[in-house]
Amino acid sequence: MNGGTTLNINARKDGKLDPELAKKIDRWLISFRRLDPRYKILKFFNQVASEGADDFVDDDTGDEGITDWELGGGEEEMPDKRESVLVRLKKKIGNLFDKSSILTVWRPCSNDAMRKMMEGTGVGKGLDIKGKSAKKGILSAFVPFLQISEEMDKAKIMPIAYSSRLRVYYHSEAARKEVVKRMRNFAKFHEDSEDLDLASASDQIEEMEMLDKFAPESYGIELGMRLFWTAVVVAQNITRTDDSTDGTATGRASSPGFQDANNDTLKKATKAAASNPNSSAPIPVLLQYDKEKAMRPQTLLIAYEENGNVIPVVSDFDCFLLGWRREALWFGCNLPREQEDLMMWEVDKIEEVLSDCHMSPDPWTIRWLDIKKDAHQAGINFDSPPYGYGDPKSYGIMEKAASRMKDTGAVRHGSECFNYGFPQEIDEDFLLVSDTLDGVPWRYLDVEQLQSLLIEKLQEGFVFPLNPKWILCDPGWKDVYDTLMQSDALYADTCRDVWYPTSLGIRQRIETICQKHPRGFQRASGKVSFIASKGYSPLRQALDGGAEMSGNAYFELAELELENYYSRKNTLSRQIALATEPDESEEKDDDKASASRAKRLELYRRDKKELVKMRKEAEDIIELKNSGHISEVIDREVTAGRMPGIQSERPAAKPRSSNLKGRQPNHSTRSPNRPSKSPLGRGKAKLLGFLRTHKEDEE
Repeated sequence: MNGGTTLNINARKDGKLDPELAKKIDRWLISFRRLDPRYKILKFFNQVASEGADDFVDDDTGDEGITDWELGGGEEEMPDKRESVLVRLKKKIGNLFDKSSILTVWRPCSNDAMRKMMEGTGVGKGLDIKGKSAKKGILSAFVPFLQISEEMDKAKIMPIAYSSRLRVYYHSEAARKEVVKRMRNFAKFHEDSEDLDLASASDQIEEMEMLDKFAPESYGIELGMRLFWTAVVVAQNITRTDDSTDGTATGRASSPGFQDANNDTLKKATKAAASNPNSSAPIPVLLQYDKEKAMRPQTLLIAYEENGNVIPVVSDFDCFLLGWRREALWFGCNLPREQEDLMMWEVDKIEEVLSDCHMSPDPWTIRWLDIKKDAHQAGINFDSPPYGYGDPKSYGIMEKAASRMKDTGAVRHGSECFNYGFPQEIDEDFLLVSDTLDGVPWRYLDVEQLQSLLIEKLQEGFVFPLNPKWILCDPGWKDVYDTLMQSDALYADTCRDVWYPTSLGIRQRIETICQKHPRGFQRASGKVSFIASKGYSPLRQALDGGAEMSGNAYFELAELELENYYSRKNTLSRQIALATEPDESEEKDDDKASASRAKRLELYRRDKKELVKMRKEAEDIIELKNSGHISEVIDREVTAGRMPGIQSERPAAKPRSSNLKGRQPNHSTRSPNRPSKSPLGRGKAKLLGFLRTHKEDEE
């Protein structure tokens, strides 16, 4: 080493490390391990098992009272090798006989995402952020704002409303000043552009708000999303190529659907922050990764305002299921009644899908998306709690986990096993974390390996809930379910009665459907159908373009489409309600509008009477014309002043006077015979023209 302290690791003649140096290395390795999100997950759930889930969920204290070594390794109270053997032996005996244990299964995130959590340069994202993280390059593991990388995809993005706003942060005040200056110039130059539709650009510039809450680390702007999108994205080149040397390639295909998802997230977050400024929830914003090029669109990242900082997000750990051994569900710890009803609704709809899935090429998510749309049309909607569905104990554990691990954001939401409202596609890779595993307390598995290991854990006394969709639709999960139903482990009966209540008859329904459809969900071969889709369908577009997606990606695009569908339906309902609202209520709500409608109605009735009268007169004229007495009618009309004479006899139009100060009189010489713009005026003009024509013919 040049400079600093030089460590001579061969100082001892016997070739062994110096004891003091070895101790420092051990401490460094342990401290590094303690930053690993997988270790934090293990530590948390071991603490739950050690203290008892019931007491732990109700406890508001931190991690005191249990050492890191007891939880799987730590710097304090580290025993010597002989003691560690005894501790490990005691631990194994306890695991076999009397210790409560918890196992968790997760959809894993990438190694880069874990590294950024450990470094503190990234934080796990929640369900509100649906954009996909980069697989490679300088943005690897981060979630780029730009989910599109082809110029032609700009035109496929959903329109951005005038009122939509976002927040964007930069690493220096100089970068922010540069962006503000360029925004002002852009808005001024393009204010009259119909394509950009920035008629109120000057107002949007004035409404820019400088955000210095996180200075000097981050300097922000809150501004109109439409202006930002137009100036930064539409007006610039957004292409990314795998062979580019700038490192911005993400390894993902261009996806307008996920771009819409990012735009929607930022719009909703900024609106929510304005309406509830004291909320402790993280706020999705933008962060410019490039410290030199502030207007560069390819390096904008999705980030959170959270814990007094602005930090980019990375993929989190999605909990797949949560199980335990020798841990009881207390009396009355049942699924809420509305969740029991939702679970039965899920089973009924699954049976409908299985009855004809072999006739459609649509994947599971699209089929369920159509079911959700039909349910909304029928007035059936399900509100999910912040951490998803689940029995009170499972929900409380996941809520506590999210709170304890908020520094990394590794855990943000509840378990997929309780997702009765929109069960997802089964993924290919999983991470199982448990101190009951041999060696390293976590293991990466594919779906078949996971099923085999879960069956082993059931035989060891563990219990855990399984989503009915897995049992009925996906291969191998019925075997896991059968093992759970046959388990004689402690508290297994109680847990089964909570997750699959006998009073609902759900166990019989599952058996009946499995016998009727033993192969589960089997779709027809072929391309995804667009026939069933009406309007916006980012999921179908992504699949039609050949995109490769995980089960979670399927769900996120489907959820975006569903939200768009709900929004359109709700807007239509409001428009229909306004159109059919009785006049009396409208008059009460808005006297001015009511008076205007009454005046228009009066004018309409008057014009209608006049038109009826004119039609009668026209019929009389035609009759007189046929009888040869048309001249009499013309003379009568001229005498009555309803019809001017021949063109040469018309008096010149007089200029109109004006009583308005500072304005010139209107010297228009508009001909009195010029047709009026109103239907009534045009009818009169035609009738008078008809009469004059016949007078000229007779003369």
